Amino acid sequence: MRTEIRGKQALMQFRSSRRSFLTAAVALPALAAPQAKPTGMAHRTLGKTGLKVTPLGFGGRGTTEPAVIERALDLGINFIDTGRMYQNSERMLGGAIKGKRKNVIIASKTGAKTRADALADLDTSLRELQTDYLDIWQLHNKTKPEEVTDELLEVLQIAKKSGKVRFVGVTSHLNVPEMLAAMLKRGGVDVMLAGYNFTLKPEVTQAIQTA
Repeated sequence: MRTEIRGKQALMQFRSSRRSFLTAAVALPALAAPQAKPTGMAHRTLGKTGLKVTPLGFGGRGTTEPAVIERALDLGINFIDTGRMYQNSERMLGGAIKGKRKNVIIASKTGAKTRADALADLDTSLRELQTDYLDIWQLHNKTKPEEVTDELLEVLQIAKKSGKVRFVGVTSHLNVPEMLAAMLKRGGVDVMLAGYNFTLKPEVTQAIQTA
């Protein structure tokens, strides 16, 4: 009988302790959540553009909550990459940067293959982002030099001359060494976005260093 009573007391104590633990665990994130404050990241000049960007940027693809973007901006990040092909990214970003546009460097992209489609993409991007210019506008995901046609390079220059775009570029996630070498020789762009991570061959690192 004594053993049974002690068992019940132990069970009651366990349940009480468990409730206290769970209550504390729920409250902990609220207590521990850091206040938004600038990180103090030093800005770097992006190539020859003169744009001052944080070394850590924010990729808009896959982001579903505007609050995440707002948090990134509050913490000091000022470079955001998005694209016409990233579903609702541009529209969501447009809402998140209201009142902060002058403090944000925005890069967007088009996957279009013709002048008309590319310029239509540009106008849509501006409308979705709620801005009258892009800091950087790029031809997206080119893996072969011949994919960057004379027509598309001309579109980039048309966009710059119109004032809708400050700087233009090309992005390449595959075949980076060949694409970098080709665009350095050919010209017509201000920047290139190149896929880069620790799994890539040394030739990619060398190509970036050369650029």
